[in-house]
Amino acid sequence: GDGEAQIDYDELCDGQDYPARPLPSQSDFENTYTCADNCMSSVSGSEGGYCGDGVTNHQYYESCDWATLPLDDYPWPRGTNSTNFSTQINQYVCNDCVNQGGYCGNGRIDGECSVNCSNEIDSEFTSPYNCTEFECDEASGSFVEQYEQCDSGFDPAYAIDKDIDIAYVFDMSGSMGERAEALCTATQDAIDDINISYPDVDYRITIFVLGDSDGGLTVASGDGNNGGTYNNSETYLTATIADDIVTLSSWLSDSGAPYHHIWLDEAQLVFKNLYTDCDLRNEPYNANVRYLSFYDNNTNEINGGVSINGNSDVYGQVCNDTADGAGRVENWGYAIARIIEDYNWLPAYHRLVIPVSDEGGYCGSNTTSIRENENCTPFGYNGGIDVLIHSIDLANLQDPIVHISPVLFDNMHTSLPGYGQCLADGTGGSFTSSISNWSVHTINVINATFCDGDGDGHMDCTLVP
Repeated sequence: GDGEAQIDYDELCDGQDYPARPLPSQSDFENTYTCADNCMSSVSGSEGGYCGDGVTNHQYYESCDWATLPLDDYPWPRGTNSTNFSTQINQYVCNDCVNQGGYCGNGRIDGECSVNCSNEIDSEFTSPYNCTEFECDEASGSFVEQYEQCDSGFDPAYAIDKDIDIAYVFDMSGSMGERAEALCTATQDAIDDINISYPDVDYRITIFVLGDSDGGLTVASGDGNNGGTYNNSETYLTATIADDIVTLSSWLSDSGAPYHHIWLDEAQLVFKNLYTDCDLRNEPYNANVRYLSFYDNNTNEINGGVSINGNSDVYGQVCNDTADGAGRVENWGYAIARIIEDYNWLPAYHRLVIPVSDEGGYCGSNTTSIRENENCTPFGYNGGIDVLIHSIDLANLQDPIVHISPVLFDNMHTSLPGYGQCLADGTGGSFTSSISNWSVHTINVINATFCDGDGDGHMDCTLVP
């Protein structure tokens, strides 16, 4: 009764002096936080306090005290009551009286994995919470419940200005011809929809091409295309020769193997579909849409410029056309990293990068495998770092954050869509691997950046009310 546990005389505790007081995860009905009058045990029953009694005992290190709740009572948007908004101290899950599961505003689309996954605290497979969809997949699991539809990391307490600066980065290799045409058409449809349905959205769209062309190619019959001459007028995007597709990838020219010129023709056909014949260059679309040539340092608006050879000091590899064929026109990972860090973004606008490709992120990978510098893991290649992880890190360092919403297709590499999901998860973006309904996806990506489902001008981690 003197208030000090006399351990030498077999006292377990004495009043508030409780050296063996259990942690919340160790407490239960018969192992409570407070001391019995006999100094020999904890108080039996709910009056002693324990994890699971429904009372949050902050003084005993509980941050919450509930396990399952009626649907209305879970924090919004996991629950249906928007007045019980999720926060850092009111998260989606209460596990062993510890807040877990994430909250609206942490920049991650939170949910519960079917298995333990790599979480943001210790990067070990210890919990089904606090991990992204990519991390859940990596642990051979899947999301069993997704609590949010979007999360841009914006503080929900502050009003959102619905201004957005979008930078597309387009792989110019020959396999992208159909997708180039689809992007042109879908972007026109998306702009028409924005102008009619979202008059409060102010936007700029920049399409970075990874290689310039005059669009006036002559395609010989029997080389994989229909033959004939396409658009003989010169329509170069820039006057610079160094950024031309044929300069960047001499491997594609007739000086290479006999069939290489076929791929050069097809690469130039991508440019034709994306730029030369695309109405985005014309009124009324060109009021909000423009094209920039990534490799032209005179006009690309990237501070410090770029290199056609990538950055071997950072990524452990020189990107050239002898090592990887059309690699330079496919080097979208290096391109988004440079754009994220040093592009002349519109001040105070939300920032969104959309890479479009069917190849690996650094120099187009190769025909057999994705390298260690482009597979969204912390391990690099030849002493370098991973270009996708680097892009995520750079994106999160910017103010405001740059969201990455990839459009990546499974061509030769079945793992590529997973890396697209990794980029989206790491920056609060959205991912797709389809050109079907691309215009709808574009609108969804823009809305996901604002993440304001009820339209009140505040982020609420939903796309619909």
